[in-house]
Amino acid sequence: MKQISRKEIDRKVKEILTDELQISDRSLKATDRLKGDLGADSIDAVDITLRLEREFTIIISEQQMEALTDCTVSDLCDIVQQLRSESE
Repeated sequence: MKQISRKEIDRKVKEILTDELQISDRSLKATDRLKGDLGADSIDAVDITLRLEREFTIIISEQQMEALTDCTVSDLCDIVQQLRSESE
């Protein structure tokens, strides 16, 4: 699996979030909660999960997906980074 820097993970996660949630990347902050601040719902969580899995070649568990809407953008980047390092 190709090595991806944390900066690249952050960029791609933000790109997916802005696309799926139809928000401006300028308004997206690392501390924003997906549900509380960005308005993500459970359907958004499924869509975001599928995109993340395809983009980063990872598998997000059902439990992680259910917790997705309560996490921050930074938390989501941490999850992706952890899953990538586990699969290497």
